[in-house]
Amino acid sequence: MPTVAIPTERAPALRYGVAVAASFIGLLVRLALNPLLEDAAPLLLFILPVVFSAWYGGMGPGLLCCGLCALLGDYFLLPPIGSLFGYARDDLVRMISLLLGGVGSSLLFDLQHGTLRRAAATAEALRASEARLRATMEELRRSQAHLAGIIGTAMDAIITVDSAQRIVIFNRAAEQLFLYRADEVLGRPLDILIPVELRDAHRHHVGAFGETGVSRRSMRSPGLLRALRRDGHEFPIEATIAQFDVEGERFFTVILRDVSERLRAEEERRALDRKLREAQRLESLGVLAGGVAHDFNNLLGGILGNAELALEEIPPGSPGHSELQQIQRITRRGTELTHQILATPGRAGFS
Repeated sequence: MPTVAIPTERAPALRYGVAVAASFIGLLVRLALNPLLEDAAPLLLFILPVVFSAWYGGMGPGLLCCGLCALLGDYFLLPPIGSLFGYARDDLVRMISLLLGGVGSSLLFDLQHGTLRRAAATAEALRASEARLRATMEELRRSQAHLAGIIGTAMDAIITVDSAQRIVIFNRAAEQLFLYRADEVLGRPLDILIPVELRDAHRHHVGAFGETGVSRRSMRSPGLLRALRRDGHEFPIEATIAQFDVEGERFFTVILRDVSERLRAEEERRALDRKLREAQRLESLGVLAGGVAHDFNNLLGGILGNAELALEEIPPGSPGHSELQQIQRITRRGTELTHQILATPGRAGFS
């Protein structure tokens, strides 16, 4: 923007010096033209240096030049020549006209200079405002680029919707999660990512959240929160929702992730826990069974020993001999079974 020269910005000595010089130059020019003009309008030419001084130096130099021109014109051009303030009535009118013209032109240019000063101040303020605006816009551009980089490289899906729940931001992780490209979903309702039976409830929950004034809320109920991929597959999600206003319009941002693998891992862990508890229960039963078998084996050992002693005392064919043999066989069979139980892995310590 071009700069405007303000007279008051020039050095005072220069401005007032130009006014004095213009006064004498005007006198010299008028004296040089005196043979041609003679007594016609002796002071009219002085209005030019007055106007020039007021234009160049401002009101002060203009008034100085006006006063000097009046004195010089009176002394050198108005009769009686060589004296001051002795002129006739017509010359008085000419003198008053010169003074009024000089004062008027000085005031006029002073107003113009004031306008120029205000215009210059306004232009400077405008340049400063433009510089601040450019700096702000550059900072905003960097912030937007930084935010876009964060959103674009985030591991979690980030989706922003407006107050009508139309999608306005759909990051790369969301593309991978829902199998949509961003340009396919921007401007479309969020319902395309929600199972049909949950859409009404979801709209109600988002609307209720918007009325709370709470800026952020976590939603961690994977059994109740489900999303819908492009291929129609439903999957559980964990989400955090936030709301914010931009120029009076409400926006909602959802950060979500697929928790299918986590739920599967948790289910596998629970299954392993159940198997471990079952194994521990069976081991406890085995320990108990081993203890019982050990005690039973001791009892069988006593019975078998007594039966063998009785068989030594009772000859074959005697009453009770066959019954003792049967007791001996059954006892030995029971002993073999208890040995098998005690020989089972985990029971050796009780054999």
